Amino acid sequence: MPRRSLSTAVPQRLTPVAGAPLWCDAREYGLRGDGVTNDQPALSALVDRLGEGYAADGRARVIYCPPGIYSIRDAGTVWRSGVSLIGAGPGATRFLLSNEGNRAEPTPLAFWTTVQHGANRDRHIADCTFADFEIDGSGVAMVEYSYLAKGLGLQYVVRGVFRNLYIHHTGATGLGCDFLQDSLIDGVVVVGCGRLDNGEEMGGAGIGVGIGGWGEVERLTIANCTTVGNGTNGIFLELQKDYWTPPRGYRIIGCHSQANRFGISDWGADGLIVSACTLSPATWKPASTSPPTARRGSRAAAGSSPTASSTATSATGSASATRRARTRSVGTGSAPTEGTATTSTTSGTATGARRRTWSSTATSSGTTAWTRSGSTGR
Repeated sequence: MPRRSLSTAVPQRLTPVAGAPLWCDAREYGLRGDGVTNDQPALSALVDRLGEGYAADGRARVIYCPPGIYSIRDAGTVWRSGVSLIGAGPGATRFLLSNEGNRAEPTPLAFWTTVQHGANRDRHIADCTFADFEIDGSGVAMVEYSYLAKGLGLQYVVRGVFRNLYIHHTGATGLGCDFLQDSLIDGVVVVGCGRLDNGEEMGGAGIGVGIGGWGEVERLTIANCTTVGNGTNGIFLELQKDYWTPPRGYRIIGCHSQANRFGISDWGADGLIVSACTLSPATWKPASTSPPTARRGSRAAAGSSPTASSTATSATGSASATRRARTRSVGTGSAPTEGTATTSTTSGTATGARRRTWSSTATSSGTTAWTRSGSTGR
């Protein structure tokens, strides 16, 4: 994997190298899309071919997959810089993941990771778009749980776009990509992912993003996404190393989270903005049905009059304060079925990762309680 810097200089646009077209129809390069043929080897070969072209001339390539069911079996595809994967739309272009030939292989559609491939700031991938297709992970079963049993599992990505995807029933996190710089996750629907996670394992979220790999600023927007019935969190940000600087630059805007174990969780971002997001009650219930105790400093005590839209701003100072478990009720009582929370968080000096979760649960009286908690399970 070539070293490509984050230079702001205008890149030189060379003539495309021979044998690596800028746009190609996957079916002309060995993929069948018939739901029977294993299309993974042909996809991997095509990604390598176009990735070599990008490394030579700096011109990004596009693989277009026409409507069909593309079977991806027993191996994930190691992704390359400058290669985008585009379909004809969710429901039309469908990637069916399966590991029936090797139950030890987690089989993500695409991955590029630190542990498996040496991904880091210098060995990142860039200029990749994944758009307009479906990933069905229901065919993956594991002998032992693996956090790599994702739909997409990329680390250290620059100028990555994930748009109009439908990802469902993966064993671990649906869209689990870490260290995304100058990137966008938009219009992604994630349903029933993390189905192999018992709640005690790594991952298992709908959309899970590891943060901190690029330093104190990581520019990522997650917008207009829907997460429903996932194993742990609907949307999850987590600082990957305790000694890393908590990064700024994350925004979660206009997303919907319903029936996940937790709604939207932040474990370590500095200045995360959550705006105009809708949370609906989770199907998961805690072991205890006792109502939460209102802590000193709560914005609204239990039983206070709820609102359909609540705005909360918090500032966190010392590291010791950030480590304390804090629960703030945004609204309890006769709340509507759905509620919208606009939350902006900022912090001062902190050496430990904060853990904040926005979620809603149905109470025994049939009402909805909206909470933001400072510590949660995975």
